[in-house]
Amino acid sequence: MLRVILLSLALLVALPAAALADGRVISPGVGAGGVDLSGLTVEAATTRLEQRLRPGLSAPLVVRLGGRRFEVLPRDLGMVFDAQATATRAADAGAPTMPVDVGVAVTTDASGLARQAAELARSGARPARVARLIRITSREVRWQRARAGIAIDQEALAKSLAGAAANPASRQLVVAVRRVAPRTTDAELRDRYPSILTVDKRTFTLRLFVGLRRVTSYRIAHGQPAYPTPSRRFRIRSKQVNPNWYVPNAPWAGELGGSVVPGGAPGNPLKARWMGLAGGIGIHGTSDDGSIGSRASHGCVRMRVRDVVRLYRRVRVGTPVVIG
Repeated sequence: MLRVILLSLALLVALPAAALADGRVISPGVGAGGVDLSGLTVEAATTRLEQRLRPGLSAPLVVRLGGRRFEVLPRDLGMVFDAQATATRAADAGAPTMPVDVGVAVTTDASGLARQAAELARSGARPARVARLIRITSREVRWQRARAGIAIDQEALAKSLAGAAANPASRQLVVAVRRVAPRTTDAELRDRYPSILTVDKRTFTLRLFVGLRRVTSYRIAHGQPAYPTPSRRFRIRSKQVNPNWYVPNAPWAGELGGSVVPGGAPGNPLKARWMGLAGGIGIHGTSDDGSIGSRASHGCVRMRVRDVVRLYRRVRVGTPVVIG
């Protein structure tokens, strides 16, 4: 008899814990993961949980991160759903006075969470992009708009993944991100370049850009073949109303060479306004409207008087001027 008893005890010890049937009945009002387990034995509750929750918990997590959509497989998080442990937890809840949901017994792997969080952060994060001037040509101003960057807290993301993995009711996770401001914004770049002038000698066109946008254009004249207007980048170095004309000592100046013709005088070709660039080259008004649209000057850029007066008000010393 003793031998039979010892053999029975040995067999009992050898059985896995799962084989020891838990005959307890779960109290009314107790559920797990949104599944009502009232009145079920632990074994029956385990079966119900497997049927109701396993498919949902096995579905991919849809992670929305910075406006982008990613999918994460539960197995990549090392996720394990234990239906029996969940049912046991429900039986352990006793007889509550009001409905209770004991949650779902789900475990995840820390290394898997960290790995997936790092991968999502690499895919979803982006550096801030500064506003910058790319190129100014004789016809256009090209610039890059600023864009905010996206920073992601990987540790917080890993915790959110763990919580979402254990939620059978929703497989959607919207991750909060931190916006990173660019060092130079569009507004700051526009402030840096309040106005820009470009001169297209081929089409005899001067264009005015304000706030990096073209706002108007004017017909102009530029240098004769013998006295070409240089093609390069300048800045407005000086501004004058009715400027004096300091006649250069050049053969074309004749007996006026080296003299000064007062501003507003009939013999002064620099009408109304002067915006000096470099080496005696500038933008000015002319009384010879018929020369506009031709190569007629000794190197300067000529404009109609009404046009140069308007332009003068909209530019300041330091304004970039690209001639080409």
